[in-house]
Amino acid sequence: MSDSESESFRPYAGLERMLGVGSRFELTRFALLRLLGFVYTAAFVSLAWQVIPLLGARGITPAVSEVEGIVRYAGSPWRALALQPSLFYFIAPSDAMLSGLAW
Repeated sequence: MSDSESESFRPYAGLERMLGVGSRFELTRFALLRLLGFVYTAAFVSLAWQVIPLLGARGITPAVSEVEGIVRYAGSPWRALALQPSLFYFIAPSDAMLSGLAW
C-alpha cells in the first residue's frame, strides 16, 4: 500500500477531527491549568482552615500522637519513613508548624 492509499484509508479520521487529535490545544491547556490551579488553591485554603481542629494538639486526631504511634510501631523514625513517608518524624508537628505548612 502506498502512502497516498494509507492516508485515504483512515476509518477514524472523523473521530480524530472531532477529538482534535494532531491539533494544538492552547485554549484547552490554558483553561485546564487555570482550573487545576483553582482546585489546588481551594484545597489548601480548606486545609489551612481545618488543620488545627483536625490535627492540632487538641484536635480530633492529634498529629503528635499519630506520629508517635507510627514511630513506636516501626521502631525508628527511619523505618517509619519507609512505611509512611512524612517530614513530621523529624520535625515536631506543632500547631504552628501545621498552620505554617498549610499556608
